[in-house]
Amino acid sequence: MKFIPIDFFSKNLHTVPAMKLITWRHRLAIFGTTLLMIGVFALIGYAVGRWVGNWKLFLVLGVLISYPFTQWFFLWQLRKKSSKSPDKQ
Repeated sequence: MKFIPIDFFSKNLHTVPAMKLITWRHRLAIFGTTLLMIGVFALIGYAVGRWVGNWKLFLVLGVLISYPFTQWFFLWQLRKKSSKSPDKQ
């Protein structure tokens, strides 16, 4: 993650993670994608659980498994976007 130097209400120059500079549109897209991934994996877990016979366990497993896949998806999107735009320094 890149750090961008920004001075916020202080005399000391400090660094702020680039994630703090995202817009509300990006935040809503991240929130929506996260909910969608949780929903999809929960439905898959529910379906597998109904087939196996323990839908509660597989529903919880589906929700828990959705988190790493969501993070991987965001990293993939971030890398894809960063490779399209040349870095200007």
